[in-house]
Amino acid sequence: MSMCVYACSEVLLMGGDSAKGQMQQLQEGVDVVCGTPGRIDDLVSSGKLDLSGVSYPPTAWEEGC
Repeated sequence: MSMCVYACSEVLLMGGDSAKGQMQQLQEGVDVVCGTPGRIDDLVSSGKLDLSGVSYPPTAWEEGC
């Protein structure tokens, strides 16, 4: 049995944390983005997060469910 290991970078986008720090991580390039709908919407609306190159459709879970 062989195993392949891939390194990937990720960023967590959520309110309450520094948006500046999150944007810096995005500018450095990431493979996986995980975040709250509000912060993601804010960054997309302001043009700081471009989802045009997303390979997999986003999945959302609602905490209140």
